[in-house]
Amino acid sequence: MEKAKNLDDANEFFGETMEQIYGLLQESGLPDSSVESLKKMIEEDSHMDALEATEEYTRCFPYMKTSSLIFLLTQAWEQLCTLNDYLKGKTEKKVTLLVADSKTEPEVMDAAVAKREDAGRVCTRGNLKLYKMRALKLVWEKKEAGDVEGEGEGEGEGEMI
Repeated sequence: MEKAKNLDDANEFFGETMEQIYGLLQESGLPDSSVESLKKMIEEDSHMDALEATEEYTRCFPYMKTSSLIFLLTQAWEQLCTLNDYLKGKTEKKVTLLVADSKTEPEVMDAAVAKREDAGRVCTRGNLKLYKMRALKLVWEKKEAGDVEGEGEGEGEGEMI
């Protein structure tokens, strides 16, 4: 996966991954209306909500190649976190510039600080989801390699949670 060099790259890479996700979901039989609903979330800048909704589909379609969706979701979370980091950096720079300007009005400063804090919360939420997806990806990689501890022993053989 190529690393984004700027905000435009991050947006482009995220969009490309989402297109791959939409394709996989459609191939797996997800109704077009559900895919359109995900696309609408993205258009409305509800990126995290769209990824969380997509994750729910891993439990719905037994014939879907779940590992492929998990891998794509992990990639999308990586890209979204990069995008959020860029946006957070922009808010931090703005606050730094406002602090340096002695003529900054208090309400402008308060609004910029609030925006920076919101950006920090968004990054934290995204990073938590990213770490969860990385763990799931690792489990699926081990399962596909036949290296899952306890696999094939007794009850629950072959099940993934």
